[in-house]
Amino acid sequence: MKACANQAMGIVLALCASLAWVGCGKKTQEYRMDQPINMGPFSFEVDRTEESVKQYPSEGPTLEIRVYYRMLDNKTPPFGKTFDESLVYVRVVDKADNTIDYSGRGLLAGDRRHPSEWCDIFTVSRTLIGVRDSAKLGQRASDFRLIIDNPDVREGQPERVSIQLR
Repeated sequence: MKACANQAMGIVLALCASLAWVGCGKKTQEYRMDQPINMGPFSFEVDRTEESVKQYPSEGPTLEIRVYYRMLDNKTPPFGKTFDESLVYVRVVDKADNTIDYSGRGLLAGDRRHPSEWCDIFTVSRTLIGVRDSAKLGQRASDFRLIIDNPDVREGQPERVSIQLR
């Protein structure tokens, strides 16, 4: 009887844990390029993308995608968190679920506390940890979706944003 009760309790705990895990996933909202995105104290938009091919001796030709952003509104308090301290989990994902984290961020206009334009750089390499299926790895910017997590969700704001790149 005890063995049966322990087994049933194990099944119930496993079921509760899996339901909790499913419930913890962030809700993703679809956005378009040039559509305003509100995250925490920031309002910005994805302006454009550029792609180029870089030559690396160890890997050969490697795709580099630059995603450009424009700040629309910055409501951070004086000496508050900067945008690059807030927008830390930004990545591109292709149809095969290969995930490429940004490898660098460049400030184009403004300063670190009040940027007006910046870009994230994604180096698409078959050797990265997030690449699950290198045979199906995206070859162009349009093969990827930009995913941005909102670390400071406020009322009416998305938890996660997904944008099809062009």
